[in-house]
Amino acid sequence: MHPENHFKFTITHGSGHFIVTINNTAIADKIYIDGQRTITIVPKKEGPLEIRVEDVELPGSIVSVSELLISDIKSLELEAPGTLIEQGSLMPLNVTAYDAYGSPFDSDQYAHMTFHIEIEATQQRDRGL
Repeated sequence: MHPENHFKFTITHGSGHFIVTINNTAIADKIYIDGQRTITIVPKKEGPLEIRVEDVELPGSIVSVSELLISDIKSLELEAPGTLIEQGSLMPLNVTAYDAYGSPFDSDQYAHMTFHIEIEATQQRDRGL
């Protein structure tokens, strides 16, 4: 749901002239110029989107259908190399972000995400760990 995260894809085969439709313009807009092979999907809100591409110059060609899920981050998984993080220390963490269906985001989507992780000590201990 980042404002600059537009999904772009290219049509690789066919005549070069297509009808491109999406099933729900409340979820996203499409940008397609006839004669070009690039389609851009601009998200508006979360939800599943169906994209249909029909070649207008090849009679009897099969309509290509793709599904795209537009989702914000629904959960995060943090993985630390050790089991404990000492208070006041720094440690690298591996972060995996999951979409509304519980699937991890593709690696190219992390460029549009910013993570700020803070750990709060909830118990004060006198000695030991």
